[in-house]
Amino acid sequence: MSEKVSIADLISLGRHETQKWDWHWYIEFLKWFFTTNEKTNLKQKIDYLKHLLEQNSEFRQLFVIKWTAFIENVQFDSFWVHTFSGESDSFIQELIWAFNQKFLAAPAQGTEISYLIDQLLDMDIDFEKNDFSNFDQIQNLAPFFAEEKIQFLKTEIHKSLVRAIYILASKNLSDMYSTFFKMGSADKHQSDFVKTLKVVNLDEITDFETLKTYTENNLQTTNTIIEGFRETGVSLNFLYKIKKIKSRLIRIQNLVLLEQSFIISKVAPILFERRNFYSLKFQFFHYSAQLIEVVSMTSAETGDHYVGRSHEILRKLFLSACGGGFITAFTILIKTLLAYVPASLFFAGFLNGLLYAISFVAIYLLGFTLATKQPAAIAAHLTFQWQKLTKVQIFSEVNAIFKSQFWAVLGNVGIVIPTIIGISYLYEMAFHHNFMSPEKARAQIESMSVLSFSPFYAFLTGYFLWFSTFVSGAADNFFKVYKFDELILDSPKILSFISPQRKRKWVAFLKRNFGALSGNIVLGMILGIVPVIGTFLGLPIDVRHVTLSSGSIAAAIYTLGLDIFREPAIYLALVGVVVTGILNLSVSFMISLRVAESSNALSENALDHAQSKSILNLYILKKLGIRR
Repeated sequence: MSEKVSIADLISLGRHETQKWDWHWYIEFLKWFFTTNEKTNLKQKIDYLKHLLEQNSEFRQLFVIKWTAFIENVQFDSFWVHTFSGESDSFIQELIWAFNQKFLAAPAQGTEISYLIDQLLDMDIDFEKNDFSNFDQIQNLAPFFAEEKIQFLKTEIHKSLVRAIYILASKNLSDMYSTFFKMGSADKHQSDFVKTLKVVNLDEITDFETLKTYTENNLQTTNTIIEGFRETGVSLNFLYKIKKIKSRLIRIQNLVLLEQSFIISKVAPILFERRNFYSLKFQFFHYSAQLIEVVSMTSAETGDHYVGRSHEILRKLFLSACGGGFITAFTILIKTLLAYVPASLFFAGFLNGLLYAISFVAIYLLGFTLATKQPAAIAAHLTFQWQKLTKVQIFSEVNAIFKSQFWAVLGNVGIVIPTIIGISYLYEMAFHHNFMSPEKARAQIESMSVLSFSPFYAFLTGYFLWFSTFVSGAADNFFKVYKFDELILDSPKILSFISPQRKRKWVAFLKRNFGALSGNIVLGMILGIVPVIGTFLGLPIDVRHVTLSSGSIAAAIYTLGLDIFREPAIYLALVGVVVTGILNLSVSFMISLRVAESSNALSENALDHAQSKSILNLYILKKLGIRR
């Protein structure tokens, strides 16, 4: 809070207020009440307030008048009804609404308590530090008010809770019909949503236990639907609708608990939930987390194939990596020759990107691998597996991952170097000169120096490697959501020049490989165009890929001869290659790990995901007995 409020200020403000209803006094009172220090908690503040009321007659008279007026006029409905998913029709509208709530001052909404709550949440109050169980002591102030006023307040709260439950249940039923009716699954998902309204209406709830059962069933239904997104894909707005339904169901559960035994401290979850109205980070996280999880799950399924848990699998991973290194050597040859083609800066970058894309796609289609593309997928796989692993299995899995990555890198680098040397020798024999000129060879060595910007470029490339993996999952999700396989098969124009049987084969191929092809093409174009953007903008932006860099350094050494090893520059370049490999692998791994762990269900509380530093790390430490 930016300003301190005293009892004298409250009394003075009460004297000069002329309006029948003015939120200003209540806001100032909350500022005073929640002004605490490290030695003061809510219980002590309530005790102090009670002492003031007993000793200060003028303040007691003002306090009773003001809060009696509050009891007689305040409305609770919107506070109970509005969940953190708001009432917008789409995710984008929700973000705009959250932006307005955060940065634009909202006018007072009559006598709705939501306005006062919003003002409270806008204050600089450490709600986590304050134990809200102590807030129940506020009932000790009841003797200062007339008994009929207290009873009136309880009755109004009861009515508002019942109305809110009815409204939330009605909204859910409406959304369920609009969401699933077109999908032909209305009967499957809506039965308990319809039944809910049989035990609750605007006036009363006829059966609390049955309502709890229906609500729990409805929550299980929404969870089943969300889990099904992994198979069917999910759009952000469709996910938004389901999340909104789920948030209302959770709110109904909280309101039922309040209605049955109204304890003030139980309002805290709703209070904290409303605080998320003002968090753009939470709004974006809450509605996009499951979408990210679906995408990460696609990567996780791929990542499992990159973990060698036996000698046979490790051998296959090594041979697959050798194939990737072999093709990469020819990519380096063509890229070096393209540098001699007279072309504009942008067109040269486009050609390089196209070359990389074709190379990566060829590696994928031939069943080969690049080690640098594996960590992001492995990280996603780990995040979805830690929950199932025991302490022994964790060590075993980590050991398998290190072995897999070692052999993959060894396969890439160990083959690209001799292959590029062989290509250089054959090229020299055929054309009587090296395909990489001495000037370009020296420039290549200098550019890879560990003392240059090369480590930063390698770090940036690690991000691009993760992004390409994420694009693969997103593209696969996009293909599933919009059912492009069915659209192509049903279209009389698309691929109309081939037979129906061959068309089905092409569609099946696209369905299996659309995500991977998209990710490889995107990565290739990024690696080709980013250096051009850096040059155009005059910024230190470039890429460093360990397999490409290893091959390029080997070609440079062949051109310059073994005498280059007498110069310090080559050793700086070799260290630069090692650092590049470490950064490529570790950065893509850590980003993927963080994104995946933030979106999956290690915890039921989405806010914990958004704010925790590393759920996975804490989980591992707990598994290993290092942290409780």
